[in-house]
Formats: sequence, C-alpha cells, structure tokens
Amino acid sequence: MAAAPWAPHASFADDSGMIADRYVLAALDCPGAWAWYGQTGGHMLLGRMHCETLKKVAPDEACTVTAWPISRDGRKVYAGSAVHNAAGELAAFGFATWITVDEVK
Repeated sequence: MAAAPWAPHASFADDSGMIADRYVLAALDCPGAWAWYGQTGGHMLLGRMHCETLKKVAPDEACTVTAWPISRDGRKVYAGSAVHNAAGELAAFGFATWITVDEVK
C-alpha cells in the first residue's frame, strides 16, 4: 500500500473556487504504480484508468491519497487508488491497469 498527504494548490481551483475535478483525478494516477513498488521490477506504463469524483476538494485542504495492489495477470498489474478529504470522506477513487516493461538499457 502507498499513502501520502496532498494539499492541492489554489491555482488548481475552477470557477467555483474548489479544486477542478481533473486535478483531483490526476492525483490518483501514479500512486497506483507506487502500490506495486518492489514487486514488479519497477518499470511500468499506465494501461487504462477509470476514475470518479464523489466530493469537491477545497484549495489547501489536507487530503490523503492512498493506493493498493489488487491483482496481477502476467505483465498486467491492477491497483486501486483514492483521495480522502480532510474529514476522511472519500472524495475520488480510481482503478488502474499497469503494464510491466523490461528496463531499457
């Protein structure tokens, strides 16, 4: 599992003053790869990702981003990720397929 604090900068806010969904969803991307760190050889490319937002996030809000490995099928690994707001409520979640690749030398 991987986890990190995230307080999105006010420059990511939309016209409503809240963080635009595209930035909240972007925070779900790389943590899925980190959830597999040390288990795959370390080199992966994002295959597909499905994400949804459930709640708005305020600028500078003390959020937590988490990710966890789900399963592996050959070179494909699957991971979940989530953003929780300062109240601990689920603000967004994602499911990603990552493809392991050999190191380029």
